[in-house]
Amino acid sequence: MPSGELKAALRIVWIVISGIVLATLLAPWILTPEQIAAATPKCEWKVRYGKECFLCGMTTAFIEITHGQFRDAQRANRGSIPLYTSFLGNEVALVLFWKGRWNYAGPFHKSCSVS
Repeated sequence: MPSGELKAALRIVWIVISGIVLATLLAPWILTPEQIAAATPKCEWKVRYGKECFLCGMTTAFIEITHGQFRDAQRANRGSIPLYTSFLGNEVALVLFWKGRWNYAGPFHKSCSVS
C-alpha cells in the first residue's frame, strides 16, 4: 500500500473513531444516567473475578464531568478527567482538521486516487 493510501486510510479510521468518541461525550448531555446505565454492559472483569478493572467507574465519571462534578468524577475513576480531556482534545483536533486548518489534501483528493 503506497504511503498516500495508508495516510488516507488512517485518516478515515481516525474520523470514524472520533465519531464514536463524540457520541461518548454527547451521551451524558442527551440521555439520563438511567438510560446510559441501561445501554452500557456490566464490567466483564467485575462479573468474572469480582474485582474492578481500570475502567470501572468511567461511565459514572463521564456523567459527573458533564455535570461539572469533578470531585465525584475523580472518586469514580482517577483516570476519568485526563481521558475526558484527551477525548475533548481529539474532537478539537478533528474540527481543526475538518475546517482545513491543517495542511491536508483529503482522502478523495486527486493525489490519492483509488485504483
